[in-house]
Amino acid sequence: MQRKRLWFLGLVFATAIALVTVGSLASWQPQGLAQAPTPSPAVSPSPTPAVSPSPAPAIDPSPAVSPVPAVSPSPAISPSPDPAVSPSPELSPSPAPAVTPTPSPEVSPTPVDSPVPTTTVQPVTLPLAAELYQDPGNRFQIGVIQDYTQSSVSGVPLFESPDGQVAYTVAVRPRANDAAVAPAALAQVAIDTFSRGENLQPGAFEPTPTGGARIPWMATLSQGRNSQPMQGVMLSQQIAGRLLILTIAATEEAAGQVEPVYATLTPTLQPVTRGNG
Repeated sequence: MQRKRLWFLGLVFATAIALVTVGSLASWQPQGLAQAPTPSPAVSPSPTPAVSPSPAPAIDPSPAVSPVPAVSPSPAISPSPDPAVSPSPELSPSPAPAVTPTPSPEVSPTPVDSPVPTTTVQPVTLPLAAELYQDPGNRFQIGVIQDYTQSSVSGVPLFESPDGQVAYTVAVRPRANDAAVAPAALAQVAIDTFSRGENLQPGAFEPTPTGGARIPWMATLSQGRNSQPMQGVMLSQQIAGRLLILTIAATEEAAGQVEPVYATLTPTLQPVTRGNG
């Protein structure tokens, strides 16, 4: 059992040391002169013989020309009447057939799904011992899971499962004043406290309803030539005058126990009441 406990003791010792050392013309023809006529030679007139006048023959009067009978005028040609053209019958437009609108199918409204009632899954919790653990300096108190063993290393409490696969502890950090601390700052304090010497790889923190910060983590604990993978979760919470850091660790085989242990312990991590002081 002592060998099984060694995997977590290294983490506790590192915690204890940390708490102490803390973007783009017309053509022209010439005219000749007018030529004078050549004179004819004078001819001696020969005596003209006397001519007995011949009695002029009596000219029978031309027969009267019968008048040309008047030409009867051609009878006027009465124009033949154009045959009456029967007007083409007007074509009556064919009535367009009435289009019967196709009725649109009625769309049935999509039934609205009734909201499925959300069922709040209650986290699994573990039984607790009858009495809470109270810090000797009256700084805090926390529950003790049934059958877990309790011990202390350099003043830091350690609670361990019977098989040595799960354990938890609480670290205390002092505050200069009681001003509220943001969850991010609380997460950083927790990481700084437990990240020394154990290759701790913290996950994204989540604010808690009580104003604290929850930080999942993984680490590898080296023991000589051997290494032990570990994982767990931290809760950094503020109380008057100080910060409380609950750390839960489990081996790879017992990883399923981390959430039940966390759900069981978080409500019990409280400052010590006056009645218990």
